[in-house]
Amino acid sequence: MVSRLFSICLFLFANFLRAEQEIIITNGEWPPFLGEELPHHGAASQIVAEAFKTQSYTVQYEFLPWSRSFKDVQHGRRAASVIWTFKQDRTSYLHFSEPVIELSDAFFYHVEGSFEWHDINSLKKQLIGVVASYSYGQAFDDAVKYGSLKVESVSLDNQNVKKLLSKRIDAMLVNDYVGKALINVLPGKHSKLIKMHPKYLRTEQFRLIISKKWKNSDLILKEFNEGLKAIQESGQMAKILKRLEEGYYQ
Repeated sequence: MVSRLFSICLFLFANFLRAEQEIIITNGEWPPFLGEELPHHGAASQIVAEAFKTQSYTVQYEFLPWSRSFKDVQHGRRAASVIWTFKQDRTSYLHFSEPVIELSDAFFYHVEGSFEWHDINSLKKQLIGVVASYSYGQAFDDAVKYGSLKVESVSLDNQNVKKLLSKRIDAMLVNDYVGKALINVLPGKHSKLIKMHPKYLRTEQFRLIISKKWKNSDLILKEFNEGLKAIQESGQMAKILKRLEEGYYQ
């Protein structure tokens, strides 16, 4: 009886310790996916936090400039950071998780226009609305740099929505979730005037990075990936992505 009671106490104590685990993750500003003032700190932040929650971790986000956010993980001062693309030359000091979120850049156009595209060259006669200082991939950026494409730059994506509605540009280039969210908040008649072209310019997967210098980093990676799978199977991730598309995190 004593032995059984002791075993139960050990089990309960182990679960208590497990429930108390906290992990500090560096973060940055990239609305609506990441942001200190956004609901749940952005859609990607919520996905990461919910995945860890299934494994009894409590996530504490530390918002820093992007360079500092990365270096703190690179040098083992923090356990992990959100969200980054896979780089082979970084695998010697970082673990990369399974994809947290897949993001695509897409063209949105006015339904009364004649926008069509197949490759970069097919865009030469179109005037494309972009956001200043944002990279849309090397092929597109190079075409703009060397004058092969005509673009007009603004500071915010919603400014391109207004230009598109007034037909001052042929298309705007924006992340697909952001574009859909911007359209969803338009008045009914206006929301029907803009469509997304089904062919993406590019698609990238973004992941959690974990410092290999951090204690038990292999275990953290394993448990996080299991957490991601759990929220995918439960439908929780799909709900977050639906709210992202509806503009909840804007």
